[in-house]
Amino acid sequence: MRKFIDKLFLAIVVFSLVPAMAAFAAGMPDVAAAGLVNTPEIAAPAAVANTPGALSLPDGLRMLFARSRDVAIAAQQQMAAGADVGIARSPMLPQVNSFFSHTELAYQPEALFGSFDVPESQRAYNEFNVSIHQLLFDFWGAASRVKASKSALEASREGTRRAKNLAAFRFVSGYLDLLQSQKMVLVAQRELARLRSHLSDASALYNGGVITKNDLLQAQVKIADVQQRLLNAQNVSQAAASRLNSMLSRPLDTPVIPVEVGQSEITAAMPADLKTVWGAALRQRPEILAEDSVLKSLGYEEKAYKSQYLPSLSISGGYDYTENKYMVHQGNLSAVALIRINLSNGGATKAEIRKLESRKAELVEQRDKLADQIGLEAENYFLDLSSSRQNLEAAKAALGQAQENVRINRVRYKEGVGTATEVLDSIALMTVAESNYYSAFYDLMRAQAGVLYSQGIDLTEVYK
Repeated sequence: MRKFIDKLFLAIVVFSLVPAMAAFAAGMPDVAAAGLVNTPEIAAPAAVANTPGALSLPDGLRMLFARSRDVAIAAQQQMAAGADVGIARSPMLPQVNSFFSHTELAYQPEALFGSFDVPESQRAYNEFNVSIHQLLFDFWGAASRVKASKSALEASREGTRRAKNLAAFRFVSGYLDLLQSQKMVLVAQRELARLRSHLSDASALYNGGVITKNDLLQAQVKIADVQQRLLNAQNVSQAAASRLNSMLSRPLDTPVIPVEVGQSEITAAMPADLKTVWGAALRQRPEILAEDSVLKSLGYEEKAYKSQYLPSLSISGGYDYTENKYMVHQGNLSAVALIRINLSNGGATKAEIRKLESRKAELVEQRDKLADQIGLEAENYFLDLSSSRQNLEAAKAALGQAQENVRINRVRYKEGVGTATEVLDSIALMTVAESNYYSAFYDLMRAQAGVLYSQGIDLTEVYK
């Protein structure tokens, strides 16, 4: 009979824990779809895209690009570089000039012919001129300047792409920080609920004379401690939301309801090895491509300066009109073929070429340094990705063990064979396991974003 009662009591306790375990599972990120863990009890995210006021990651990225100051600055710099192309192209197009003037003289111009005064022009007269100048050939100097400006424009485009991807990476990191901070609030709330449930059990046993008041005091102290940690977690979450609002140029106190991000949200495949990451980074990172474009631009500029050692051929034509009734022809057409040779400009051209050569050598060193930095960055993210996968597996296993540990200790305590300290320790271990689980999951998500960013992949195409 005693064994039957014990089994019945154990069954009642187990069924009483089912709703709590279901509530716990409801708040878990959707990692079952990740292929990383096999956890059927992990349910869908609590916040979904159709929740009123919810902010999904793709929507946040679109809003970010519409409001980001860094992106706006880079876009304006790109527009300025585009205008430089037109400026560089202008010498290759016809240069048309015109002027009109009116002259009033104190004395009418006259010349002496013997004893006679002969007028040369009117005392008041008008002048008009239209001239056209066209460069024909300057040994590709002007063409090289156009190519240099186009390469500079390409570097500016890569700068804009870098600004967008960097802003996107920071936003993704901040978004995941907010999700993790909210999960830490949830962990504290669950711990508080477990402690209050334990306090209720202890109160019942104390009223029955089974335990001493010390068990109640232990539970109350733990509850006060968790309440403080819950408040701190809420403050951290609020700060993370404010940082996200700052990125979006919104009021800092705007409510943010983030939608959970799972592995299914990532459309890009993860690289299999570090060499793949390095190769993609050197091919695709906008910083590297911008440096290459700048080097190409300097090469064209050097070619343009060297063309100044050679002659340039151009033609000019125009029409001049000077109002003068004493002249046979007041207007006249002109055509001029011009060959211009720079014999000496004080060594300025030679100095400019030396300056460009030094600048190119400097950029080569900067590019190599940048490539090393990007390689280290990519390696760090890739190693984080590998360790995060292992940490998530270990945290998942520990979470299941912690759940079972809490269940066993609560049953033992209710039966009078366990102690309050054992129950409180198991609850504390459960909290650590939950915190480690969420930390591992969001570390994995951040590492994945970092690996994709380090390869130069557009994150807006990844999170759709």
